[in-house]
Amino acid sequence: MGMEGWFIKGKFILILIVFAVLCMPAFGMKANDWVEKGNALFYQSRYDGAIKAYDKAIGINPRLAGAWNNKGLALEIWAITMRLSKPLTRQSRSIHG
Repeated sequence: MGMEGWFIKGKFILILIVFAVLCMPAFGMKANDWVEKGNALFYQSRYDGAIKAYDKAIGINPRLAGAWNNKGLALEIWAITMRLSKPLTRQSRSIHG
């Protein structure tokens, strides 16, 4: 194998290593890690992201009561905010024409 072949092989291996390092946090997260991530998103009022994080926690450990509880709360608050935003949208349209 010539010098160019070794260079290409080395470049390919380097890309695989970088990919593995970047993917490790997602693959290595435990259910409680996902709950904590969901909680952080919840407190930022990012309910859709929180719900997805709780879903991942539930996928890892379906018996994790905190994930189910927090998901239910996030869904409820998300639904309330969606209901409240619709009348405001309709009202603003009727006012502005």
